[in-house]
Amino acid sequence: MSAISIIVPIYNMEKLMCKCLDSILAKNFKDYECLLIDDGSKDESPAICDEYAANDARFKVFHKQNGGLNDARNYGLARAKGEYTIFFDPDDWVDEDCLNDIYAKAKEANADMVICDYYNQDPYQIRYVKQEPISLIHHDILKDNYLST
Repeated sequence: MSAISIIVPIYNMEKLMCKCLDSILAKNFKDYECLLIDDGSKDESPAICDEYAANDARFKVFHKQNGGLNDARNYGLARAKGEYTIFFDPDDWVDEDCLNDIYAKAKEANADMVICDYYNQDPYQIRYVKQEPISLIHHDILKDNYLST
């Protein structure tokens, strides 16, 4: 069992996904599995997924019929074997210490969930986004972060 399962749902992201996958490979933290969920892509994404899996045993590819983002994430969750799970979108990239920091904080606090800040970059600006839970009650956090109002 890996410490962290990274789930990357992919649909027609051939132009952006390599930066994401390369940033995962560049992590200082090595105890992970990376589940690439190809959600019925019509571009070269499936071949790119297969190439990463062929070059690193931590990468596992699942090709499935298109079902949408939530379906692809749930598909990955059902196959994840890590102690913790994290989602990366294929247009994300993360700092080399990200997984070290998140895993250390989760273990230190015996946490079920770790929420972290992030940067949002578009062609015009980079914006720092601070995420602060509305409370430390798990029902409130789940409702605030995952249920639309």
